[in-house]
Amino acid sequence: MIMDKLINSGILTLSVVLLAIIAIIFLFLKYRQNDGKCKVHMYYISGLLIFIIIELITYVCVNNNNTDQIVDYISFASTISSLFLSVVAIIYAIVSNNQGEAQYQKIDRASDKISVSVDRFSLISESLSGSIDSILLKLDEIKVISSETKNAVSQNNQKRSIDSVSASVGMDETDNKLMQKIVERYVKAGSFYGNIVLLACILSNEKKLRFKTSDIVPDSSTYLYGYIIASAALGIIAMHIDDDYITVDSISSFLSKEILLEEINNFIEKSKPEVKEFNRNVFEKVNKFFE
Repeated sequence: MIMDKLINSGILTLSVVLLAIIAIIFLFLKYRQNDGKCKVHMYYISGLLIFIIIELITYVCVNNNNTDQIVDYISFASTISSLFLSVVAIIYAIVSNNQGEAQYQKIDRASDKISVSVDRFSLISESLSGSIDSILLKLDEIKVISSETKNAVSQNNQKRSIDSVSASVGMDETDNKLMQKIVERYVKAGSFYGNIVLLACILSNEKKLRFKTSDIVPDSSTYLYGYIIASAALGIIAMHIDDDYITVDSISSFLSKEILLEEINNFIEKSKPEVKEFNRNVFEKVNKFFE
């Protein structure tokens, strides 16, 4: 009897309709909560549903001649709706909290990865700094070894040249003539730049001035340096090198300045017109340098 009465009164039907409407609203909000347009439409839908609910309540009450109890029905429906919405709100809060915690865990893991990457970059930076320092130290060692080797070669050439010059003093007249011819042929067979640097060595010894090969012919300084080393090895000059400066200690008596000047002037006169003036300027530059 109670069940039939409840059904006939329309309360059960109204409750079912209300629950269905609330469920639809909940699902709609759940899947469309991030869409701005859906939120605007939701206001219209909510207003329409409220209107439908009021009409249903009025219809049920009026149809059963229970207009005097309409307020009681509305209160009862509101209570049920509030309870249901409270349950929905609790469930939604739990779901949102779980999603927020999952996002926090992702952020925390990303932060850990960033920290690990920063540590790795720091280690790589320290390793590179150590490697660079090691390379610089090795370069300094190579520079020292190169300087020591250069000084050793210079001292050895100086010793050999002095020994050669000293030995030439004790030669007899035949040997002296032979050496004179050898040196003269060396000068006559030599290049223009080679004779120029030999002249620079003679003037350096006379004026007691040291010089660099780059002071004579900058573009061919390496060639001039090699020519000096070769002449020192033959005993024509005795010299030593200090910080790229060449100091001539002695000149062999077989090296004639007059013959050297004669060969240089002959070469200049026989030069082609386009280089003749250049060669003359090189010759004059050497003389002015040691004035």
